[in-house]
Amino acid sequence: KVEAALRGLQLHAFFDIVVAEPHPFKDQMVREILSRIKANRVVYVDDWCEMLETVKGSFPYVKVIHYSVEVKDFYELKNMLFKLASGEHHVGCQERKGYEDRHH
Repeated sequence: KVEAALRGLQLHAFFDIVVAEPHPFKDQMVREILSRIKANRVVYVDDWCEMLETVKGSFPYVKVIHYSVEVKDFYELKNMLFKLASGEHHVGCQERKGYEDRHH
């Protein structure tokens, strides 16, 4: 359902990996995803505040977006992602390698 919506709105190009799993271990899921990709900017989108806080606490360089609060629908998400990609919106992330070097 999520991937179909992203394709329909032409958002799929923004994401290297799309994972929609209903469980409370999103930080572990993000860790697994980050181990498989190289990215300077990482965006995590969720509608569950506790998961956003958990992911942000574990990965301070990840830009978290609170779906239904910061963005109301996929159209607003698309606009925010375009702004992030173009540098119009403060991303608030660090280079992943630099962060990992300091924390491992």
